[in-house]
Amino acid sequence: MLQNLQLHIEGLCHGNLSKEEAIKIADIFKCNLSTEPLPMNLRHKERVLCLPSGANLVRYVRVNEKLEENSVVEVSFQIVVDTG
Repeated sequence: MLQNLQLHIEGLCHGNLSKEEAIKIADIFKCNLSTEPLPMNLRHKERVLCLPSGANLVRYVRVNEKLEENSVVEVSFQIVVDTG
């Protein structure tokens, strides 16, 4: 069992599931990963950018704990055909 750790998990149950089934799936994580919740100030902040056509983007982010070896990056792209 994990001890003295903090964790934040977000999930999405997609498909032919009832609300109760989705809650049961979430409970699996809660029961098996009994950790403290990660404080709000250490959780990621969601941002949405709309880039103009042909734009390039480099994003540098300062980390809170420079000695922390664990990290995560989530990147999503939504591509839409310009009909304008």
